Amino acid sequence: MPLKLGNPVHMSLDLSELRAASATIDFRITTDGQLAATARQLGLFVNLDTGKPARVSRELRERFSHYLQQELSDRERLES
Repeated sequence: MPLKLGNPVHMSLDLSELRAASATIDFRITTDGQLAATARQLGLFVNLDTGKPARVSRELRERFSHYLQQELSDRERLES
């Protein structure tokens, strides 16, 4: 469904993958209950001092783990 300026939208996101130094987030945008768009973002954790990739600490992994959506495959999540 095409979006038009002024349409109310709802955006949801799922943390679909949490790796050693990166995370993948899937987005779904709906309007009036109909899917309008999907997107995927791959983010890299970096050390702010060096600008190099940084591994996710155990503490941070534990904090993110309850947001991790593992029960659906990436394709199923984007198509639902």
